[in-house]
Parts: sequence; C-alpha cells; structure tokens
Amino acid sequence: MPLKLQVRKTLGDAAYANASRVVTFSGSTVTTGLAPAMPVTGTGIPAATTITTVDSSTTITLSANPTGGTLTGQSLIFEDPTRITHLGGSDVLDNTDTMLTLATGADIGHKLFNARRTIGTAAIKSITGFGFAPDFVWIKSRSSGDYHQLFDTLRGATWRMYTNADSASNSVAATLTSFNTDGFHKGNQSNVNTNNAEYINYGWKAGGTPTADNAAGQTPTSGSKMIDGSISVAAYVAAGIYPKKQTVNTVGKFSISEYTGSGSQGTVPHGLGVAPDLAIVKCTSGSGKWVVHHNGNAEGSVNYLDTNSAQDGTGDHIKTSGSDLIHLNNGHARINAGSTTYIMYCWAAVSEVSAFGTYTGASGGNKVTLDFRPRWIMTKSFSNSSGYTSWAIYDAFRSNFGTSGTVTLTTPTEVIYADQEKIEGQRAGATSAPSASLTIYDDGFKFTEPNDETNSHAGWTYMYAAFA
Repeated sequence: MPLKLQVRKTLGDAAYANASRVVTFSGSTVTTGLAPAMPVTGTGIPAATTITTVDSSTTITLSANPTGGTLTGQSLIFEDPTRITHLGGSDVLDNTDTMLTLATGADIGHKLFNARRTIGTAAIKSITGFGFAPDFVWIKSRSSGDYHQLFDTLRGATWRMYTNADSASNSVAATLTSFNTDGFHKGNQSNVNTNNAEYINYGWKAGGTPTADNAAGQTPTSGSKMIDGSISVAAYVAAGIYPKKQTVNTVGKFSISEYTGSGSQGTVPHGLGVAPDLAIVKCTSGSGKWVVHHNGNAEGSVNYLDTNSAQDGTGDHIKTSGSDLIHLNNGHARINAGSTTYIMYCWAAVSEVSAFGTYTGASGGNKVTLDFRPRWIMTKSFSNSSGYTSWAIYDAFRSNFGTSGTVTLTTPTEVIYADQEKIEGQRAGATSAPSASLTIYDDGFKFTEPNDETNSHAGWTYMYAAFA
C-alpha cells in the first residue's frame, strides 16, 4: 500500500510568554526550514496555532498567544504540509493514501546533503524540502538521456556544467534560475524540467553565497569568502594561488573554491582545516576533463569524472598538501593554465555524515563498514577499466533503502552514471539493466553480484563516496 510521508521538525531552546506571540530560539537553534502556515504544537501552545511570520534566524511570530506564563527551554514541533513524499507508489499522490509522519532532528543547521525526487512541469517550479540553502546542486533526468546538470552558488544561477562532458561552464536562462533558503527554482528548460519527465535533484550545503570577487590576495575582499553562513575576512594560509571566491561548511567539511590558474605548479587553500578525502577540479572558462583525487588514489594519480578510465598517473594530477592546501602539479590546462578559471569541490569525511574509502571486489562482495546508514553512494573502479567501469550512483531517494535493518536490492535498476547521459537503469556500455545486487545496512553497504562497475570478482579495487 502506498504511504505518504510528511516531515515534522522539533526545535529546542524556545522561549515565549502569554503576553506575546513572538518565540525566540537560543543556543545553536535556527529557524532555517520554517515557513508561514506551518502548524505548531508544544507546551502552552493553543490548538490550531500556526506560524504567522519567520522574522529572523532566531525568532518567529505565532498566530495565537501562548498560555502558561513565561516559558523557557521549551521544545516545539512544526509540521511541514508542503514537504510530502511517498513510499511504494507513484509520484502523483492520492489524498486517501495512509499518512506517515517522519520526525527530524532538533537542529538541521549543519546538514550537509539532501535530495528531492520530482516530476517536470515545463513551468517555473520551486524545489523545496532540502532543510538548508544548497550551494551545490546536481540535477539528472531519470526518464530521458539528458546530460547531468551541475550548478553552484560561486558560478551563480543558470551557469551549468555536465559531469558526462568536458565542456566549459555555460549559462542558460531557464535552467536553475535561483538558489533559495530551502532549495532552488527551476525554469522550463528541457534538461531540467520537461513536462512529466522524472528527475533526481541532489543538493549539498557549503557556507553560503559569496557576493564579491577577491581582489586582495591572502586577506580576502569582504564578501568573497563565506564560512558557515557568514562573511569571513580571515586571511588564507600562505599559498601560490588565492581563491577568487570560496564557500565553506566547516562542520560538514565541504567547500567550493573558484580560482584563476597561474600557469605553473602551485597550491590553493580549500578551507576545510583537514586534508580532503575527495577533491574535484574542473576548468570552467574552457573545456577540460573533470580531475578527481580520492583518498584511495595512488600518490600522483587521478581519475576523471567524465570517463570510465582507470586512474591516471600522467602530469595533470592534484593532491592534498598538508591539511590546508590542494597541490596543483603543473600548469596543465585541466587544472592550472594561466588566466584560466577553475572550480574546485572538496569534501572530508565527517562521522555519521560522510565517508570516503576503498574496497576490493570479491565473490559475494566485501562489506563496506560505515558509522551511518548511507542514503547516497557513488563507486568507481580505479585499478582497472572496461566499457562498464563508469561512476555508478545509487541513492535512497530513487531506490527503497529502508530506514533500518538489512535491506537487499536484487538487481536494482535505479542506477545512474555520472559519466553517462543515459536514462536511469541503462548499464554503462550497454542498454540493458546492470546485474548489481546492493545490500544496505545500518552501518554500511555491500555489492554482491559480479559486474565491472561495482564488484568485479577479479579483485579490482573500487573507490566510493557515501553520504548519510
């Protein structure tokens, strides 16, 4: 039977009194994700009370006065009638379907990753429900062979790139038209919003949208560097190249940096404070492969996100340099040509949030143990290559990963490949469905069936990235 799921959010550290309808949150609690008309329940809150206005990051106004005098340290529950999805049914919900309410954590301010599954309308469409303002958005049509569409707040709305092509960044007005506090807006461009087409929309939270270019070097121009939602003018660590723009989530350990190449060997600050486990560099002002350095790569070797090749040890490599810098090996056009613009995405593992590592293919598979239940997995063979060794992506938004216990997806067809524009479920190198079998655990995952893209029984080595 289909189930509808509605989000319910609990926020603590609330203070209010019967003389005022204003609620003030203290501590780390913020009002991100709240909106007018959301029902509110809690101690002293009258029945049928809703939010009238969200006044700031720490205050809201209610539709009715609380009772019970002055109350502090309270927890309030907010229901979000707009954030409804389903399990086991079509994307068009029947209002008679059983409702299941999902509670979220007390504070979503530092969430790193979320996704939304949508149906295209060919009209301007607001995609909400992320629980944060995304700085990096990845859109892929599931039902047609359209290119992957990648956007970020440094390049700005409408500026897209494709993981399955080496093209320069280009602007198309009716694609992603704006980044918003809980998601983004789509226009009617066919790659992102064809009527009745099915889409997956991934989002990652960095540090907010930079509003200026850095023209000052090591001490950044105000507005060019965003850290955890605030402007930062703190000096960068000494480097050969300083970011033109940068946004950093220091808790989720994710940063985006835009820089101009020097034409020679150099270093760029990434802002994480720890060595990245995954770094991706792409030339935006011209064509060039997506250069990937993962913690599983051999020193001096990289992979390319837009190809199915094995790791490459030629001259365009990038690597970590201590805990603060990415080292660019030379002036290669893919990573550091003079007067050329690049974007760099960096992630470091965070307990119960993200993980990056390797596993070896084997008969029956080798379990990858994590300290969380994954909702998004990307894997790639980097020791060997074939026509099938593409970047395979599985996620809980398109497949039923369950919420607890062991769930085995036998020959799941919901795979998409970062380096392929194919529809969902078409195997890399073919048009047939893949033969993967994926098991999800509360503490990890395992691929069991033999295939080149996820678990070659020949003992190939695979890299993975996983997000909770």
